[in-house]
Amino acid sequence: MARQIRYPFYVKAVLVLIAFLLSSGTVVYTSLLVRKLEARQKLVAETWAAGLQHLASSDPETADLTFIFDEIVTSIDFPVIVSDSRNQPIPGFYRNIEFPEILPDSQQIFFLKNLIREYDRERDPILVTLNDTLILQKIHYGNSSLIEQLRWFPYIQIALVGLFILFGYMAFSIIRRQEQSSVWVGMSKETAHQLGTPLSGLLAWIEILKDQETSAEKLKTISDMEQDIQRLMVVTDRFSKIGAKPVLTTEELVPVLREMTAYLERRLLKTKNRQSDIELISTGSPRARINAVLFGWVIENLIKNALDACFQVEPRLRIIVSDYPKQVILDISDNGRGLSRKLQKEIFRPGFTTKQRGWGMGLSLAKRIVEEYHGGKIYVLQSEEGKGTTFRIELPRVN
Repeated sequence: MARQIRYPFYVKAVLVLIAFLLSSGTVVYTSLLVRKLEARQKLVAETWAAGLQHLASSDPETADLTFIFDEIVTSIDFPVIVSDSRNQPIPGFYRNIEFPEILPDSQQIFFLKNLIREYDRERDPILVTLNDTLILQKIHYGNSSLIEQLRWFPYIQIALVGLFILFGYMAFSIIRRQEQSSVWVGMSKETAHQLGTPLSGLLAWIEILKDQETSAEKLKTISDMEQDIQRLMVVTDRFSKIGAKPVLTTEELVPVLREMTAYLERRLLKTKNRQSDIELISTGSPRARINAVLFGWVIENLIKNALDACFQVEPRLRIIVSDYPKQVILDISDNGRGLSRKLQKEIFRPGFTTKQRGWGMGLSLAKRIVEEYHGGKIYVLQSEEGKGTTFRIELPRVN
């Protein structure tokens, strides 16, 4: 079963609820404001139409134009165009229209006609009639700049709220990862400290046994025990380096890999009737700056995972080292059960494992060691269910 570290559901639910309430409230409130402003615009336009209609039915010599121009026209803050009954703009009867600077005067009428069609698609024009039957003029109007801004305002605010939620979630994730990293670093160092003393004692007892024993067979057994204890010392050294900046040295990769694979063959592949070897193929003798202890941990993790994936077949493991002018590439392949596309995306995530027993930290640590400590890359190059998997490691090459 795959086990994953998940964030508490209520945290996600609260973030989504906050985003929904803020977004909904903003949209509703802004919509109310827009409707009120549009109603005000329509009232001003209708009042102007009524004034024009009154002028049409009055004696021009005695009609008072002061109210229309001082109280109505000057209060218009939205684009408005007056046309005749056939939608032909009346020259000079428009307000708050901005013509393009490069537009010649002869093209202004066509520009106004296009605006009239645009305004009429959004709302019906207001008619100026004589005796409620004969259409004298039409008033076409658009939205003021304030309404246009308010229409976009909720979307801008939703975007800002979305960014706020996103940054909050990212900050929460970073804090969680830092806490997890601190816990693992502390546990690693404490484990190394606790293992150090008994291992030193075991090495001392090994030396005593070697001095007391003369049988070749038993000396061989003692030598094997000593190698395993030395291996435990290497593991302890690995744990002690977690969280600290490792020292990198220029090394030939093939000897490092050969030493690592030789030990794993003895301890993993020659047990439980599994007699397979690890095939190591190299083109040249590439060098890279590595920390041999930590890099060996990466290879060991990959080989152990490959071996676990081959539980139903006789394992065939292969490491191909390719030397390029600027980088060294290691391909670690197996003939195991393979990974689905979903697992390929999750495999390096801390806490993710497909094993019944396990913490899901091996590949996560391998990725951290390769990418953060060695400046390289590690990823699944290819995998097919039932046919095997190839992991690729890329490291900067040293001439």
